[in-house]
Amino acid sequence: MTTTTAAAAQANVTVATIRTWCRRGVIAATKQAGRWVIDTASLAHRITIGAIKRRRTHMDQAPAANTMASKGDTYVGRWPNAITSRIGISFEYIPEAMQRLGMLGDDSATRYRLVRKFYSEEPADEIAALTPEQAMQIVAELKTIQAEIRAAARTHCYCCGLPLNRYDECNECGDQ
Repeated sequence: MTTTTAAAAQANVTVATIRTWCRRGVIAATKQAGRWVIDTASLAHRITIGAIKRRRTHMDQAPAANTMASKGDTYVGRWPNAITSRIGISFEYIPEAMQRLGMLGDDSATRYRLVRKFYSEEPADEIAALTPEQAMQIVAELKTIQAEIRAAARTHCYCCGLPLNRYDECNECGDQ
């Protein structure tokens, strides 16, 4: 028999987790004088189960190839729309971001073909070949492009020169 503090140290979990296990019956325990008294054999069995689960999940997570293609054609086809909608920018800027990062040449036909594939949600080879790190670089570059677009936006009314409100309207002159 052991206490919650000793059991937590042995199982490498918090005391709150041990109490939850006791309440739920995950480990055999009884309350004596308001404190949990835990059966050591039951605790040892629970620790063994946790170790087996951790080992199994680590073995299952070995990807065949660390590219976007390993997630499947549906994921690759929808990625441009999903990412850009979260950022709040058109997916038509993805080829520009890839070009800035040196992942795509200056060929306008390739850019046009990519955008066409994004509209139809077909998987593009250029996107399928990306590693997660490259995808994150594209997302960061898209955020930079978005910031540049916002910085270039008008901030003052062209009629009276007053600052525009958050809706890009002049309080004096109205919608621009």
